Amino acid sequence: MKQLTANELRIGNVFNYGAKEAGIFKPTIIDWSDIRLAAEYPKEFNVLYHRIPLTEDVLLRFWYKKKSDFYYCPDASTRLVLTKSDLGYWFELGYDTEDQKTEWNMLTDVQFSHQLQNLYFALTGHELEFKPE
Repeated sequence: MKQLTANELRIGNVFNYGAKEAGIFKPTIIDWSDIRLAAEYPKEFNVLYHRIPLTEDVLLRFWYKKKSDFYYCPDASTRLVLTKSDLGYWFELGYDTEDQKTEWNMLTDVQFSHQLQNLYFALTGHELEFKPE
């Protein structure tokens, strides 16, 4: 798997923190010092921080709700949904047409929590908060 780089990170992203050898991880929120560590010491950063793969549990912790074959964020002012496929999750943006039908554009596949957070922020200007367990 490709190593994380500092330009993939935003303050507020959620990653698993811990030693891979021990198999003990704790979700942690990235701050400015973590981004600095990723920029200055990328190998060390990648030893300590690990991407969180998107699963149903993770989506529910991001306040997403499940509706039949897709997940939606009820607080979003735009229609942003994730649809599960054999390859993972696809992030889609819906908009109303003049005849009041909703059109959907499939934007990209999303595999990890930080990708979902970054995409959500870029499209809405709001943070996607992670619920503690």
